[in-house]
Amino acid sequence: MSSSTRAEDGPASVAAVVVNYNDPTASLRCLRSIREASPETLLVLVDNGSREDCRDAVREQLPEAVVVRLARNVGYAGGCNAGVASAFDRGAAYVLMLNNDTTLEPGTIDALLRAAHEHAGAILAPKILYADGSERIWSAGGRISGPLLRNEHVGQGEPSSAHSVAQAVSWATGCALFVSHETYRRVGPMDEGYFLYLEDVDWCLHATAVGVPTWFVPDAVIHHDVSRTLRSSEWADDVRYYAYRNGYRLAFRHGGLWTRPLVIGDAIWTLAKAAIRSATSKDHRHNAHYHVRTRAVLDFMRGRSGPYRPVLEHAPLVPEPVAGE
Repeated sequence: MSSSTRAEDGPASVAAVVVNYNDPTASLRCLRSIREASPETLLVLVDNGSREDCRDAVREQLPEAVVVRLARNVGYAGGCNAGVASAFDRGAAYVLMLNNDTTLEPGTIDALLRAAHEHAGAILAPKILYADGSERIWSAGGRISGPLLRNEHVGQGEPSSAHSVAQAVSWATGCALFVSHETYRRVGPMDEGYFLYLEDVDWCLHATAVGVPTWFVPDAVIHHDVSRTLRSSEWADDVRYYAYRNGYRLAFRHGGLWTRPLVIGDAIWTLAKAAIRSATSKDHRHNAHYHVRTRAVLDFMRGRSGPYRPVLEHAPLVPEPVAGE
């Protein structure tokens, strides 16, 4: 019997939670890769307020999967929270949260289960490779630096073989996070106020504060078609907005009392430079991306969280599971 079915101390029921937003093709590909890599794993797809209902497609291709269709896009953290709650309600002992543009290598979930026993009570981060076949690393965990808590992926662009030893890291990307039910209850759900970007860093830093470490697991390998959903020009302003607003939000929350004046000072200086450049440069004055960045900083100063744009409802407010009842 594989470790995906039974761990050393009894049943190890694993659920994979995949968040879909207007990309059922990628989501179904991700779910199929999980099924092929670990047939015992419970599949939970969160349809995060997509324009089109994907439940019929899932029913046809993966009838055993559970689909939780949300009325509106509640952000990546909100989608993960809904999926994790559904998974634990169905008896899962562990959850693997995944971007929908990922695929799993065989043995990934087994490796995560082994690591869950070696590093009990930790958040676990698989090795994430670019999906272009180059065997280059996109993320081997994350590091934090400086008073503004600049964050970066460990090993990005390096060969997979360069990171083959498990180690504690500062944070792990929400692209792939593995956690036990007990540990998740200790840390709590992700903060949905971020809506998109840095909710994963915030979650791991909060976990560290309550005594839960994050570990990189090199034997668990995932391939990532990086930012498939966000590469379109439609999302350019949103990416810029969340990067700036949430970057300040993260630093202000986790940097400590002594760094907060630095965070506020940096935000004020950014706004001052924007005002000067807009007053003196026509290009800046009419640059839409520049205005988005200014709004992001202003929204941080105002304490505004949640989505950048109004969110439309596309489904009934009550989540509707397809299967698994």
